[in-house]
Amino acid sequence: MFSPERRDPFVLADLSDSIFRDGGSLFANMGFEHRPEQELMARMCSEAFETDSPLVFEAGTGVGKSLAYLIPGIIAAKRFRRQLVVATNTIALQEQLLRKDLPLVRLLFSRDSNLAEFADFKTAFLVGRANYLCTSRLKRAIAEKTELFRTDESAELERIAEWALCTKTGMVEELNPRPNWDVWNWVNADSSSCSPKKCPDGTCFYQKARKAVAGADVVILNHSLLFALIAAGAAEEIGTRGVLFADDMCVIDEAHLMPKVAAESFGLSISSSGMAKELRRIYDPLKKRGLITRAPSASVFEKESVVAALAAVENFFAKIRKENLVKKDTVRLASPEWTANTLEEPLSILAKNLSAIAARTQDESLSSEIKDYQRKVCAMKDAVAEAVYLGAEKHVYWLEKGGKDG
Repeated sequence: MFSPERRDPFVLADLSDSIFRDGGSLFANMGFEHRPEQELMARMCSEAFETDSPLVFEAGTGVGKSLAYLIPGIIAAKRFRRQLVVATNTIALQEQLLRKDLPLVRLLFSRDSNLAEFADFKTAFLVGRANYLCTSRLKRAIAEKTELFRTDESAELERIAEWALCTKTGMVEELNPRPNWDVWNWVNADSSSCSPKKCPDGTCFYQKARKAVAGADVVILNHSLLFALIAAGAAEEIGTRGVLFADDMCVIDEAHLMPKVAAESFGLSISSSGMAKELRRIYDPLKKRGLITRAPSASVFEKESVVAALAAVENFFAKIRKENLVKKDTVRLASPEWTANTLEEPLSILAKNLSAIAARTQDESLSSEIKDYQRKVCAMKDAVAEAVYLGAEKHVYWLEKGGKDG
């Protein structure tokens, strides 16, 4: 609850009424027709923002839901110095908010002298780290391209480097055609080697986006990122009111589509192709390339531990297919230890070797990336153990055949 001194004499619901009522500011300054359902929703949103109360609101097409939560939400964000986080499921709604609704709100505020103090609100659009180019990682990839990339991949790296000189946001959606994902993974911001300390020159697109989000009154993102960040431990501070940030107010639009996304974010998924792909990024025995080939101290034995893990993954999933998925494409798992966990040892050895390589590596950024993959290998090991032992209560586990190779 807000303290009386923060609320008095300001009452958000009263101000919302003056905007949405018949003949109110939306009509007088914008020419909008009065919508009773929109007025009701705006008042209820105002009360929810002001009292930190949960609210579920269902309304049909044409009610004007976006303005009903954006206008009181932005006023509350500015007046109470709290961020308004808006999560949507579809790109279409995100674009509507950014290109249509938020400019309308700003225009309304600028035309009404009673609302002018709120017109300078700042907005930010947040996507996952892997969608941003990290210029520091790009520079390192270019410097080491002969060790990392084939000729065609080097040409793709040069294309990304040329695009980096003209892009405003560094977001992958601007790159046309879309990049080779194997190359993009070496230059995007999804790495602990992309950080304020390691990207200090102000050119990293992800670090600039982070600063914009930190200073924004309104943050727009999608359901997937919202739940991924929550699952990763965002806003875990004890006693905070926030959902994503420590003291935010969160609106989940298109909430009827939320359960599936939440289940995916808080669930567990392991695939043979996914594990093999991550391991080959550490070291690909066919190409003789990978992350640890950039570390001069990596021994033949340590590279062989990646080869052993790859073979173990192939054998583990081949056995599962043969024993469980010959007659059916999907099988429910009901009893723990339904198969032998033959991945525990090779993944443990690999994780130990990666930790040792990282400790010996003088290049701090490369050491950080190797540590990232050490953590990924540990996460794979833990995920396989949970699946084999059906480790989480009240969770459902199953096997599913999919992909080109089944």
